[in-house]
Amino acid sequence: MAYRIGVFGGMASGKSTAISLLQSWGARVYSADKINAELLTRDSYRAALAEICPACVTSGGVDRAILRAWMLADENNRRALEALAHPIIREELLSLTAEGLSFVEISVYVPDFIPLDEAWVVTCPDEIRIRRIMGRGFEEEQAKKMLLAQQKGGVAPPNAIPLDGSGTVENLAGILYPIWKDRERAHAGEE
Repeated sequence: MAYRIGVFGGMASGKSTAISLLQSWGARVYSADKINAELLTRDSYRAALAEICPACVTSGGVDRAILRAWMLADENNRRALEALAHPIIREELLSLTAEGLSFVEISVYVPDFIPLDEAWVVTCPDEIRIRRIMGRGFEEEQAKKMLLAQQKGGVAPPNAIPLDGSGTVENLAGILYPIWKDRERAHAGEE
């Protein structure tokens, strides 16, 4: 029987750290973002993407900087990209998580994207997130636009269990480990 836990959190919230911790403890983790990135390597997807954003598709693949700028420039662009990618990502995640306890890493909350039994959200104040994004080479204005784009419609379901990602890795591990162990024990007999 499938039991899916969505792990949410915007860019630079600490969500990827939480996911890495879960993986290091042996949890089955799947990432909507990784599937999305893999889509960019598929010819059929690139052809469909070229129809909505021709400038981002080059002979060598997809120019992610152009795609990001296009998506951030207009809400309709973001919606068009989601309409293209989300159905494919959803089907792949449903297939991967059809049995047992699985964690699904999701950066942007979209209601009814995938059925979840539980949701966790890694939280972090925006000022810390902006500093973290700038540490990845982005300008402050770009970082703010990225955060704003992710916050449309909320970051996670309203009933998500909050996990504080603003501190150290050790702090997050101390919060996450007991919750994960509890879920693992509860679902151990089902697999």
